[in-house]
Amino acid sequence: MKSIALFPLVIAGMVGAAIAAPAPAKAQAGSDPIIEGLCNVDHFAVFKDSVRIKCGRQNNSGLYHGPYFVMTVSDWEHANLIAQVVTQTKNANNPKPVRLWYDKRGQLNPGNCNIENCRTLVAVAME
Repeated sequence: MKSIALFPLVIAGMVGAAIAAPAPAKAQAGSDPIIEGLCNVDHFAVFKDSVRIKCGRQNNSGLYHGPYFVMTVSDWEHANLIAQVVTQTKNANNPKPVRLWYDKRGQLNPGNCNIENCRTLVAVAME
């Protein structure tokens, strides 16, 4: 995959695409709260104010705070773009994981993201 930056825009390349929310404030060196991992999407839902992804239990790597991830979105268009990325990876003939970036700090979760099993999604990309 081409390099991916975490900016508030859609990045499309020849190999894949990424959808990102506004990048959080940069943490002190060595204490970056953003974690990256792979997710075999079990299911996802699109709402007017958020996108929710549930990762399956098999073959996930780097996901220590799941299985649920929520990204707050400001409009349907942004939510639909995320849904398109996830849908493309769930091809029945050849399902692929998505790469997630999420904030490990549960106390910063949106209201619809339980601290025990959910984290704030920062970006999602096709593998």
